[in-house]
Amino acid sequence: MEARKKDLLPIAYFHLVFTLPESLRSLALRNQKVIYHLLFKTASETLLQLAKDQKYLGAEIGFTVLLHTWSQTLIDHPHLHCLVSAGGLSLDGKRWICSRPGFFLPVKVLSCLFRGKFLNGLKKLDEAGKLKFTGKIEALQKAPAFQRFLTDLY
Repeated sequence: MEARKKDLLPIAYFHLVFTLPESLRSLALRNQKVIYHLLFKTASETLLQLAKDQKYLGAEIGFTVLLHTWSQTLIDHPHLHCLVSAGGLSLDGKRWICSRPGFFLPVKVLSCLFRGKFLNGLKKLDEAGKLKFTGKIEALQKAPAFQRFLTDLY
């Protein structure tokens, strides 16, 4: 922790968590590499896209992300912890833009964009044949079942 503190800028930071819902845990457990890659990709794209938007911050932010795959009670529970700068460089790179005190981005906007990106990514992984459906999720192998599964997640 002390080594990481040396990497921090002298600014405020926010702690954000992106969590996969319980219904995705079995799929994630059987497809760890592709699902965790998708989780990192969609979380980072979501943060960068919304922070760049002038409506919210209009800046290039920085962040560090850590994957946790289990809960404190050792139940599979994939989620990302993100340490995000409370502001960023203006899009022209000439000044620092601070976020509002105690507020980074609207949670509903953040979660909706993340959900949409993640589920779209899941659909593409399935279409590319990159998901494994073994054990108790074998029924999701059939296209109509997987589509219903995705619809329920939206």
